[in-house]
Amino acid sequence: MERQRESLEALRFPEKVAIATTTSYKNWPDDESDRIRGNLALQSIDNALARGFHVCIVDGGSSEAFHRELQQRKIVFENERERGMSASRRQVFTLAENQPGAEVICWMEPEKLSLLTDDLFAQAAEPILRGDADVIVPARTEESWQTYPTYQQDSEKRANTHLNGLLRTRGLLTSEEDDLDLFFGPRIYANRPEVRELFHRQFAKKEKITKSTLHKIVDPERYSDATFFPIANALQKGLRVESVSIEYRHPPKQTAFEEGNSDLDRKRDAQRRTIVTEMIHLLRLQKEDPRSHLS
Repeated sequence: MERQRESLEALRFPEKVAIATTTSYKNWPDDESDRIRGNLALQSIDNALARGFHVCIVDGGSSEAFHRELQQRKIVFENERERGMSASRRQVFTLAENQPGAEVICWMEPEKLSLLTDDLFAQAAEPILRGDADVIVPARTEESWQTYPTYQQDSEKRANTHLNGLLRTRGLLTSEEDDLDLFFGPRIYANRPEVRELFHRQFAKKEKITKSTLHKIVDPERYSDATFFPIANALQKGLRVESVSIEYRHPPKQTAFEEGNSDLDRKRDAQRRTIVTEMIHLLRLQKEDPRSHLS
């Protein structure tokens, strides 16, 4: 394992890697969910710093106690300037892209500790550092899936099936290419203008959508603009989008806390339906006019 780690360029030249993430733990450490997730985030940050990576964080209203924890660490930090998941992610992408020497931007949800403790981000970033890929969508193995809550496994597998089917119908993926694990979350991309531009685009809702009831669920600034749509746009643009399988392990404490949580399960259902619906409209407008869907 050590020999494999030493051979990874991302570990030999950590200044080439910038980790980008967002945090929001309003009731840390008093609330159990925020405490579990916030503690995992702090561990992820510490592991990234220990490996010498740039670490950039945009925070969306965490507690003062959590802010004090962040201030003790050598990170690049900003408070969220604009509400919304996609807006805060674009903000942290910009921070990461401006780090000296950063050639690869690695977006992650901060609770995904295994990405850093097991050097999975370093492994997944290698094709970009070798010049063989522009965008990486890390993929979970079947063993990885088994570490998740049961309902989350089912929900995210269904979502991936829908999204990959849409991409194939549109001709953006061929039948020979592997499915993309789009609902995993992490994204890795080359810090070059033609690639990073895709992660800063905003979907412009057409008037016919805004005036219909669809506008209630078609709001890509919640989920899709910063992490789902860039993949479809990269494929349309002909960039090299690769899937890299990694042995990710979901945090056991998080799995135990979320197993059988009906509120979270309903939230996952709503998220899945929303993202799939948004992708349908992106691909439809792409087909009508490749630039009409952008603001």
